[in-house]
Amino acid sequence: MKGTIVVISLIVAIIAVLAEIATPELRCWFGLDVCSDASHSQVFSEKSPPKAQERLTSTLWLSDNVFRDHLPNGHLGPEMNIIPEGSFQMGDSQGGDLDTKEEPAHWVNLNSFAIGKYEVTVADFKPFIKDTGYKTQAEKSGECVGGVGDDSGRNWRNPRFEQSDNHPVICVSWQDANAYTHWLSQQTGKSYRLPSEAEWEYAARGDTTTQYWWGNKMAVNLANCDDCGSEWEAKSTAPVGFFKPNPFGLYDTVGNVWEWVADPWHDNYQNAPSDSRIWKKGTKDNNHRVLRGGSWYHSSSSSRAVSRRSDFLTARSDDIGFRVAVSLAWHH
Repeated sequence: MKGTIVVISLIVAIIAVLAEIATPELRCWFGLDVCSDASHSQVFSEKSPPKAQERLTSTLWLSDNVFRDHLPNGHLGPEMNIIPEGSFQMGDSQGGDLDTKEEPAHWVNLNSFAIGKYEVTVADFKPFIKDTGYKTQAEKSGECVGGVGDDSGRNWRNPRFEQSDNHPVICVSWQDANAYTHWLSQQTGKSYRLPSEAEWEYAARGDTTTQYWWGNKMAVNLANCDDCGSEWEAKSTAPVGFFKPNPFGLYDTVGNVWEWVADPWHDNYQNAPSDSRIWKKGTKDNNHRVLRGGSWYHSSSSSRAVSRRSDFLTARSDDIGFRVAVSLAWHH
């Protein structure tokens, strides 16, 4: 009993000393004062791993599965949707024989990941350019392939048709898109990247098995493509988010702009991996990359969930853009 009293007396004495000499941050840590946000942040940063700190201070959660990252320059990164883990049959499983590039259909298992709710917009792209002084390949070469008119002088700032900050950024090559993801990773401490082809198709399907996420037939005013019945049909890009989202909450996975993915080109799915990794093995041409989703300038058949094509990684066009993905190791 006497020993217990001595221990308690020592503890009381220590607390009394701390109350007199401790910094506000330590007083907060030991429960002597109500913590201010600044005090909590400073103590937390000294006691906790950086990744945990990032989760508390740099991520704005818009819902349970949608977030945006705060960037050091005061801007926000793209809205990101968390896609649940699952499996799906990738490629054309309906026997349509429209294109052997889409075959053979094969099962793929995926871990959870996050992907852009929208295609990367002009507004998303501007802070990257301002922060780095980066020049896109269209700006350096002086041209970008266009659906209508002269290609010279066309670039992401001036696509030769009306666009706002809320339109998808276009006239960007695979290398330009990849440079943006590297910058975004540096700004956030997270592993931003282009999605793999498997991740893209899984996300675009939205847990459906039909040619489009709503069914097997194109429906009027659900997408922006050459024969989709929208006001931008065969004229220009549409602002992102104008059409309905798919079941995963993603917009414009059908049409609007072709989207770069990370994978090098393979002529078909023979020997394709059964997981969501970037498929590098066996490619005969490392100078081409995969494009997905169709565009405002192409027909609805090019906008099917299984449709795929390739282009040089330096290619840029007024109907090519991208959306980003991020791994979720930081989220666990």
